[in-house]
Amino acid sequence: MKIKQNFFLVVAFCISMSNLFSQWTTSGSDCYLTTTTNEVGIGLTAPTYKLHVIGTERVATGTGGTAGYVDLLAATGSNNPSSIEIGSGGTTVYSQIDFKGYNNLADDFEGRIVYSDGNGFYFYTAGNTTPKMIIKDNGSVGIATSPTAGYIFHVNGANSLFEYGSSDFVVVTGGPGGQIWLAGAGSSSNPKLMFTDDHDGSASIDGQILYKDGEGMNFASGGTTTRMRIKTDGKVVIGNTSTVTTPSGYLLYVEDGILTERVKVALCCSTEWSDFVFDPNYELLSLDSVEQFTKNNRHLPGMPSAEEVQADGIDVAKMDALLLKQIEELWLQLFLLKKENDQLKELLNK
Repeated sequence: MKIKQNFFLVVAFCISMSNLFSQWTTSGSDCYLTTTTNEVGIGLTAPTYKLHVIGTERVATGTGGTAGYVDLLAATGSNNPSSIEIGSGGTTVYSQIDFKGYNNLADDFEGRIVYSDGNGFYFYTAGNTTPKMIIKDNGSVGIATSPTAGYIFHVNGANSLFEYGSSDFVVVTGGPGGQIWLAGAGSSSNPKLMFTDDHDGSASIDGQILYKDGEGMNFASGGTTTRMRIKTDGKVVIGNTSTVTTPSGYLLYVEDGILTERVKVALCCSTEWSDFVFDPNYELLSLDSVEQFTKNNRHLPGMPSAEEVQADGIDVAKMDALLLKQIEELWLQLFLLKKENDQLKELLNK
């Protein structure tokens, strides 16, 4: 009796297993579930999704020290690209890819890429809940920040490095012209451009351009000491900018002077030159009056005194005009002396 019972159990088990496997169909390399509600596919005939693999795709996990990987290969001769589609089951599209640690899917992510519909891509690094890079749907990119509206690239951080190999450069293009903006966090933040031989910024500063609110642009070389300043009112100081101020009425001050091979000074109009001395109506001072003036003032009439030059300096163009005036007046005096001399000769010859 017991043998009969065992026999019928074996028969029932075989029938049930045959019913189970009868749901699957194989044909060559195809393997698909024949029901219409639970599609599987693989080499396909019919199933549409709930796996639905076609062609030479391969899913494998690494074992024994080998790497795990997933390959998507389009069919030979096909111009259609391979793709992975990740979608959300809710009305708000929110998809993500997590990169896990060594051989443990239960680990927290080592890296993460999230796509949020209407916002864009968010890139995270291990242990960070704040994205390190954001690519918005409009193409704008933010590094360590969400890109500000109206800007295509926005970098936020204490140290930002742009490096382009042996020939380092940053190209900014756009219409009407390329622009680089340096913005501080407030009115006293003093944004600056710094120059150094070492790209990591660890060496001493070789030069910098610094803007100070209310002071202007400061240019430093050989360190951080300012060598030139362009003030907010447009005046320029070259030299010791900490102690020197540009005199009123002038736009440029150069400490210790200027050495040059050539200087050209332009006049705004002809009346600033001294040709008026030769006008017939010009009143020439007599030699006696000039002599008396020099005795009283110790300088020529119309010329600045030593004290005035020390206090106010000299205007090169005006000083040249004054000196020319003195020369032209001397010629007029010589002409008068020649006339007197000629008259005396005539008297002596009579």
